[in-house]
Formats: sequence, structure tokens, C-alpha cells
Amino acid sequence: MKIKYRYLVVFLSCLFAYTATHAQKTADFEGVWGGKGYQFNNNESWSIVITVTKKKAEIAYPSLGCSGMLKIIKANENSLKLKENIKDGAGSCVNNGTIVLEKINENTIRYKWYFEDGTPGSMGELIRF
Repeated sequence: MKIKYRYLVVFLSCLFAYTATHAQKTADFEGVWGGKGYQFNNNESWSIVITVTKKKAEIAYPSLGCSGMLKIIKANENSLKLKENIKDGAGSCVNNGTIVLEKINENTIRYKWYFEDGTPGSMGELIRF
């Protein structure tokens, strides 16, 4: 019984350390960000609003009429990698893309969107509201 307890303590310690580190790395990205994206394959631009909190991340493309949730895949001090899951207006937007947000400065981030196969699809700059 003593050995199982040790494994539980080690597991919980690792989980806590990962959660604390993950939250710390996303802290610089917390807030509401907005701007325009530019789509490579059709030379069109559209609006983007991304909201990042300690517990979740959401995305909206107001000019396209779609929105959804973002799952944080990887985080460090300078970038966030997210998986997109469009829930509303999915017919207007491509679903399951990967988004990379790169910190430019305290109030500006670069937005890069990739198709499921890794092909770059769009990019833009967003400012903190």
C-alpha cells in the first residue's frame, strides 16, 4: 500500500507542476485579441477575435459568421499552438485547423492558421483590446 501511495503522490506532483507551468506560459496571451486575417488561396481578408483565459480559449470570425473553441496544444513564453474546433457557422469556415499565436510585443501577436495537413492557410496580426 505504501508503494501505491508514493506513485499517487508523484503523479499528483507532476500534474500540479504541469498545470502551473502551462498556466504561467499562457498568461502573456490572456485577454481579448482582434484584427484581420489574410487568406493565401483566395486573397481575401476577414476579421478575427480570439479570447484567451486561464481555463479556455475561444475564436470568432465575425465577418464570416463562425466561431468555436480552441484547445491549447503547446505553450511557451513566446507562442501558443492551438487546435481549432468551429461550432457555429461551420459551413462558412474550414474546421480543425491549427493556429499558432506568436508574441510580437505586449499588445500585438501574429496569427498563423494551418490546414489539417500542415499547409499554411492564412496569417495576420492581432492587437489586445
